[in-house]
Amino acid sequence: MWTEQGSRSFKLDHLGEDVLNSKLPGICELSKTFAGVDPVYKPIPVVPTCHYMMGGAPTNIHGQVFPQTNGTEAPIQGLFSVGEAAFACLYMVQID
Repeated sequence: MWTEQGSRSFKLDHLGEDVLNSKLPGICELSKTFAGVDPVYKPIPVVPTCHYMMGGAPTNIHGQVFPQTNGTEAPIQGLFSVGEAAFACLYMVQID
């Protein structure tokens, strides 16, 4: 689902409260805890994230690379880093 704010969301309310709570209790709990949204009534917002951290260029939620100076974001125009392309060349390297 595309929202007016230009973000993505995961809409599950069509499944109904009984199905969501019985078949997807983990998703319900995580969306309430981390997104502050009950999927029975509202779509879950979806934003870029990583499931592990191995280093790389700092980015904002739009994938724009930014140098961090005094805690403020100043994106570098036209430079984006996403997925494992943001990692500094050590992923899947065998070290003997």
